[in-house]
Amino acid sequence: MRYFQYDPFSVLGSRANCTVGALRKQVEDHDVSIKSQSRGGRSGDSAQLARDLVKMAAGPGGE
Repeated sequence: MRYFQYDPFSVLGSRANCTVGALRKQVEDHDVSIKSQSRGGRSGDSAQLARDLVKMAAGPGGE
């Protein structure tokens, strides 16, 4: 933290406010559930890309 010249204790008040329990209490109403990051693309795109990369690695003439 010294490298970044940042003191979390001065920002949050004290060491007591920096414990896991205290930090979780500060964000009780924040949703931290795991969510998909999919952007709605087709699921076959990555498989097609993998096949194309294999063909490219094999060089001219095929697989």
